[in-house]
Amino acid sequence: NGNFLGNLFDSITTIQWTLGDGTIRNALPSLGTNNQLDSIHHLYAQAGIYTTYLYVENQGYCSGIDTVRVIVSPAVIPTATAPYLEDFNATDGGWFEESEDGNQSSGLWAWSNESPPRISATTKVWVTKPNTTYGPDTSGWVYSPCFDLTQLSRPMIKLDYYNDTDVGNDGVVIEYYERTTDKWIPLGDVGRGINWYNQAVIGGRPGEQTLAPRGWSGANTSWKDGRYKLDDFSTYDDFRFRIAFGAIKVTNTPFEGFAFDNVWIGNRTRNVLLEHFSNKEVPSFDPINQHVYNLIYTTPLFKDVVLV
Repeated sequence: NGNFLGNLFDSITTIQWTLGDGTIRNALPSLGTNNQLDSIHHLYAQAGIYTTYLYVENQGYCSGIDTVRVIVSPAVIPTATAPYLEDFNATDGGWFEESEDGNQSSGLWAWSNESPPRISATTKVWVTKPNTTYGPDTSGWVYSPCFDLTQLSRPMIKLDYYNDTDVGNDGVVIEYYERTTDKWIPLGDVGRGINWYNQAVIGGRPGEQTLAPRGWSGANTSWKDGRYKLDDFSTYDDFRFRIAFGAIKVTNTPFEGFAFDNVWIGNRTRNVLLEHFSNKEVPSFDPINQHVYNLIYTTPLFKDVVLV
């Protein structure tokens, strides 16, 4: 750029996007606001990982190129009668792995079989470092498909997982994408759900956590079935999450990492029956009744509790 007779001028003559699916787009050689190139919109026909390039050249034949790895996830709409279930036996399920820096493969996660001594899977699963152990300063994640949860009234996620990590130092968290803040946030907390997180602070900081990074940490002796309700996301038509691994590996003890399988998203079907009663000598049972009614009918518990 330069100034000539008080006017800003630019010498860019060529702007070209190569979008990784055979599409090449050329743009007019002009700058948008704040001297930034105008963005483009492109709709990919299929899910997958695409390597895209932006090439720029000026009239002096100086050129530059930038590369971006684009992940296009499949869209899924689970319903009450047709919940989502992926066992990964035949395909990777449209799940894609990525490094923490966001522009290359992690070299950590793989869709693979896993052999003993600890994590064992005779069919394919998503697993860290198949058939070997992970090293220090290791991180990466696997992205889920994009889910429309609006057809579910009592949404829940469940998955089978096997954790073999150094307790307190290395571990895994599930993060969901919060569209309003453009951030990845841990899904759930320690002590909530069924077989959900067991560690309040993990030194390896899985995902993008900074303060008190939580998740699963330690060594299982068998596969576990983790479950967590998704009621807070029942209005989301683009619910997306990722399973993130982080390790600092402060010990020489070998650990195999983490594996997951059989991911299910659908409606919860179980209810809890609640019956309450008192001694006939209690002078006034009305305040107790009112407390129970308020607990059941004015909180999210009403979806899972039946008062008898």
